[in-house]
Amino acid sequence: ANAFTRLHRFAEALDQYDQALERLACGDDYFSTASVELNRASVLTELNRFDDSLRSYETARDHCEKHGIVLWSDLLDRNSAELYFKRGSYSEALRSLGKVRPTYLEQGDDRRLARCDLARAEIYLQLNLPQEAAELAENSLKVFEEQANRLEAGQCLTHIAIAQSDRGETQSAEETFRRARE
Repeated sequence: ANAFTRLHRFAEALDQYDQALERLACGDDYFSTASVELNRASVLTELNRFDDSLRSYETARDHCEKHGIVLWSDLLDRNSAELYFKRGSYSEALRSLGKVRPTYLEQGDDRRLARCDLARAEIYLQLNLPQEAAELAENSLKVFEEQANRLEAGQCLTHIAIAQSDRGETQSAEETFRRARE
C-alpha cells in the first residue's frame, strides 16, 4: 500500500489498506491498525474523499484512545485540522488544533506546540487577521531557530512577511521574505 501511495496510485493503495485492516481486525497489533487507518485517511484525502477521510481519522483516533496511543491521537487531531483547513472549514481546523495544544503544553513539547501555532498562524492569515498570525508565527520562530529547524523557521518567516505585507509594512515584509529564503 505504501508503494502504491508513493507512486500516486491511490485507488490501489486504498484497496491494499482496506485488505490490511481486514487482516488486522482479528489481532491485537494496535499500532499497525492505527498506522494503516492513518495512512488510509491520507490516501482518501488524495482521492478528494474528504468525508471518508475524516471518518477514517476519527476511527483511528478512537482506536488510539481506546488502546492508550496518546501521541498518535494528537497527530490525528492535527491531521484532521489540516484537512478542515484544506476544505476551508477554518473554525473546525482551529477547534482541532485547540484540542491538541493543551497536551503539548502539559508535556512541554515545544516543537509540536510551535507546529500547532504555525498552523494556526496560517489559518489566521486566511481569515485576514495578520496581527494574530504574526504573533503566533514569531513565537514559533523562536522555537524553530533554537532547534535549528530551518524549514519550519522559513515557514514562520514567510507567514510573518505576509502579515507585514497585509499591514502595509512593505519594506519589513521584503526583508523578512529575504530572511525566509536564507
